[in-house]
Amino acid sequence: MTTTEKDDGMGLPHEPPAPGVPRRGTFWGYALVALQLALILLIVRTYEVGSRLHFFPVLCVAAGGFLVHAALPPRFRLAFFCFLSLATVVFVLGAPDGALVIGIGAGLIGAGYLPVPFRVRAGLVLGAGLVLAVLRLDLTSPFWPVLGSMFMFRLIVFLHELQRAPARPPLGLTVAYFFPLPNVCFLFFPIFGFKTFRDTYRPGAGWADAQVGIGFLTTGLVHLLAYRLVKYYVLPSPHQLGDAAHLALFLAANYALYLHVSGYFHIITGVFHLFGFGVPRTHHNYFLAASPTDIWRRINIPWKEFMAAVFFFPAFYATRRAGTRAALAAAALWVFAMTWFLHSYQVFWITGGFTLDAFDAGLWLAAGALVAGNLMYDYARARRPRTAPDGSAGGAVRRAAAVVGTFVLVSVFWTCWNTPELLALVRVQATDPRWLAGGGRVAAVLAGAVAAGAAIQLALARPARSREPGRPSPARAAGVRVALLVVAAAAGRHEVAAQFGPEVARRVGEIRRESVTPIEAARAVRGYYEDIADAPVRAGAWLAALEGRPAPPRRTAYADLCQPADALIGHELIPGWAGDVEGYRLTINRYGMRDRSDRTREKPPGARRVALVGSSVVMGWGVGDEETFARLVEDRLNAGGAAPRYELLNFGTGKSSAIQRLAVVERRAFGFAPDAVFYFAHQDEFIEPPRHLVRLLASGYDLPPYLRDVARTAGLTPAMPPGEAEARLVPHATRIVSGVYRDLASVCRRRGVVPVWVYLPMPGVDEPPNLAREMSQLAQGAGFVVLDLSGWEGGRRSAEVKIGDVDPHANALGHRLIADRLEAAVRERPEVLGPP
Repeated sequence: MTTTEKDDGMGLPHEPPAPGVPRRGTFWGYALVALQLALILLIVRTYEVGSRLHFFPVLCVAAGGFLVHAALPPRFRLAFFCFLSLATVVFVLGAPDGALVIGIGAGLIGAGYLPVPFRVRAGLVLGAGLVLAVLRLDLTSPFWPVLGSMFMFRLIVFLHELQRAPARPPLGLTVAYFFPLPNVCFLFFPIFGFKTFRDTYRPGAGWADAQVGIGFLTTGLVHLLAYRLVKYYVLPSPHQLGDAAHLALFLAANYALYLHVSGYFHIITGVFHLFGFGVPRTHHNYFLAASPTDIWRRINIPWKEFMAAVFFFPAFYATRRAGTRAALAAAALWVFAMTWFLHSYQVFWITGGFTLDAFDAGLWLAAGALVAGNLMYDYARARRPRTAPDGSAGGAVRRAAAVVGTFVLVSVFWTCWNTPELLALVRVQATDPRWLAGGGRVAAVLAGAVAAGAAIQLALARPARSREPGRPSPARAAGVRVALLVVAAAAGRHEVAAQFGPEVARRVGEIRRESVTPIEAARAVRGYYEDIADAPVRAGAWLAALEGRPAPPRRTAYADLCQPADALIGHELIPGWAGDVEGYRLTINRYGMRDRSDRTREKPPGARRVALVGSSVVMGWGVGDEETFARLVEDRLNAGGAAPRYELLNFGTGKSSAIQRLAVVERRAFGFAPDAVFYFAHQDEFIEPPRHLVRLLASGYDLPPYLRDVARTAGLTPAMPPGEAEARLVPHATRIVSGVYRDLASVCRRRGVVPVWVYLPMPGVDEPPNLAREMSQLAQGAGFVVLDLSGWEGGRRSAEVKIGDVDPHANALGHRLIADRLEAAVRERPEVLGPP
């Protein structure tokens, strides 16, 4: 041990802080860090950051723990962090599941410390892992995702490094490595090497080191808010991909959604730094990568280092006899093949599902081939004599073009991985002159990006020759971040946003909510990182009660209460079915409606009937028979006993589209002689119709003329593969829905029935710009009376009015609020209830 190192009492040397920075910091330094942590907590709470992951309560524990940690002598700090981490596992999961995570984890760690040869220890760990994997197939307890996240990769790293270590590492560091505090809420976790984790730990870290953590936390929040902006306002909906410009935007926005992952990883890194673990950054300006190997070095750096240590270098040295270039290529392809497999392995432990997709394999091997070629090029270039960097304008343009080209390449890869249907869309649309109309704009934007990048390089190069920029002091960095955090916290307040007008207040309200897109709410396939980065942690009873979340009820699938119908409708509710759904009673009457059991097909004298058609939200999935908004509004309209008596007939069904709802009205609702038809639409209105039209075409169903025209325009044939057919139809979703609206409104008018289109947006589901206006104009142009129920939740958080964090269905409170808004709308416009 050198004279500049101290022992912390646990065999861990640590260096003193840099000159000029006190070892334990000062009161005001820690006060600055505490102030920033308080502001970060306020922002996390205000903007619902990681709300499904229980991030706010975990961050509260981390913030309080940091203050205690800072006050402790260095020799007690590691033990305290271990205690805090283990306690947080129990706090989040509850005692039974938390104890299982800790107990099984302790057994796996203990196997690595046994006084037996390394091969025996590794064999015991491998055997235990196989047993746990078999148990994971059959058991769905909440502790599995957390246990898997903590051990599925770190155990490999730990054994790999333990094999070369001269002695077993300190137990405290091992516990901290496997049970880190933020892991209990962030299941998708960076795979730091154990040696890196140990070497960067400083028990005597002061407030300046914690300030570095604040910087990571702040950057992570910026990434996550930028992710929401891209997801809510930039990412086009599938039905908008009608030209090259929208496709290019779709590609770029899909890649930009990776901010979700980098945001979480920055936050994780920041929490580590608060407790003296100076782990390196996990991402480095990945949007500015200039080649395939450069993006591999910049994005998810811990994963790159893990794959390099465990797979790349062993494969490289094993094949080096074939030549360096061949070894580089073989090692790169092996790494990307294992990346494909390990992604499925990771999904298995976190979600319980395991699939090996051939398309994904081809995609990853193609990426591996690009990286292999780039590695061989870099190797050949490294053997040439070194030359001075090209500082000319031409060199700047070439570097900028490399960055833009890499961004485009990664965007295409990312989108193909997350949205495999993209290739079919490009293939069928690329020869359409209308679709290529925006190609010139795309080329102009790319050329402008290259020019801007070159100009920025040249501008930054000039001052760099004259002076080297200095790093701001910790105090100055703290002051800047305090100002930034205060602005962000204030901007999230409705009172502040309202000062800039109602539109700004509405947008801020949208950004504050953690929402899903309409296609996600429609249960479409999401990307790999979107699935596992937001994989929810099922909280224990105590934390669930603290957060005001109801206990998860026994699950009943929608398919349990459905029976097959013809190709047009697809499925229908089983008449007479009764059971519990989400803990509430759900009854289907003899007519196959979620409605009163005493309904009659014949309209009672003097009654006025309104048929409600729509989704499972209208049906009332997740609430009791007496709690649906249809039942509530009917009771309120009849409360005075005055004539006429209203009957609101609930024809809502789940997993349906506009095409199916038209059939429900014509085949079933009209049999009850309604005076009005209320058609309810949500943010996903354009998502399902293309898919259902593909199914109808494949079944040979006799389509109405306007749907035949759409199919003909899109070039569909009965023998066409479903994926290609859907890709061709997606840009025509607006035409499909518009045709259905015109058909429905026309058939209602001919029967003397008032057609009413009701927009019922669900909180927590993103609404693309101008979507509500576009749909309202379609409905109004088709002949509907339009009622807009936007804002029915009254400013409440989405979790307060829905039955689950990610479930779009309204809970009992939500149905009461919808009933309030719908009742007010029909009383304001009584003509929508039918002709007098």
